[in-house]
Amino acid sequence: IATIQDIRDLIELAQTEPSSVPQPLHDLCSNEGVVPWWSPTNTSFQPYYYFCYLYAQKFKPKVWVELGLELGRCTAFVAHGSPETRCIGVEMLGPDNHHWQRWLRPLPNVEIVANTKSQDWLRANKGLRVDFAHVDSSHDYEVVIEEWNHIRPMMTPGSIVCFDDTEAIGVRWVLELIENEKIETALHGTNGWSIVLMP
Repeated sequence: IATIQDIRDLIELAQTEPSSVPQPLHDLCSNEGVVPWWSPTNTSFQPYYYFCYLYAQKFKPKVWVELGLELGRCTAFVAHGSPETRCIGVEMLGPDNHHWQRWLRPLPNVEIVANTKSQDWLRANKGLRVDFAHVDSSHDYEVVIEEWNHIRPMMTPGSIVCFDDTEAIGVRWVLELIENEKIETALHGTNGWSIVLMP
């Protein structure tokens, strides 16, 4: 089980150039080699992706859930970091885009749930226990707070929930509620990510 210091140490490590990750992750973030895959000027790569890889590699979460799959970069990094992790990506858009087909479908530990609202999926899977979750389906307060209220009882002790785009007011309000409950959080640099360590 990770401690808040473990999380902060991985956040710091994730700011440095990765020493070794699988080639598909290089390709995923380099736009087919058009730009260096790890570069301050490459907006296709963010240190948070590397944090996902490092966390999965070190703590081997049994279940990862990404709410708001979009291109699937976070899920790809977790799936490669820990091939034994069951990775579930939920996205209200569909059908499959070419990013999913190329980077996610070939991975045996990835499940894609398309054309589905995150709240509906959470209600239907409330018995699932989750060790690592990423919340990024909407920035509206009403959606984010509903996602939090649904996923909170699904999280295992010592698990983490990551919120994206913390500069959005709806996300910020939910994080303030979490912090008021004295649940430990760690801001991931300046990239708009906040990591919540579940008690």
